[in-house]
Amino acid sequence: MPEAPIERLDVAVIGGGQSGLAAGYFLRRTGLAFAILDAGRQPGGAWQHAWDSLTLFSPAQWSFAPGLANAIAQRLDLSAA
Repeated sequence: MPEAPIERLDVAVIGGGQSGLAAGYFLRRTGLAFAILDAGRQPGGAWQHAWDSLTLFSPAQWSFAPGLANAIAQRLDLSAA
């Protein structure tokens, strides 16, 4: 079902990179009307064009996006484990 057009925004997030997407995750939980604005055609910011592969040096608990752990657990059905 398509969403109704928003006539007024409470918040405009500039940039659809990791920080902008994290801000959007928390803004969605507030009920505020918001938009994430980015020059790219897809979310993810510059990192999707900068590296052929990305290796994280920090432990996984420090290298996640908000809400991602729950989404992964739901897809893998780890909640029952």
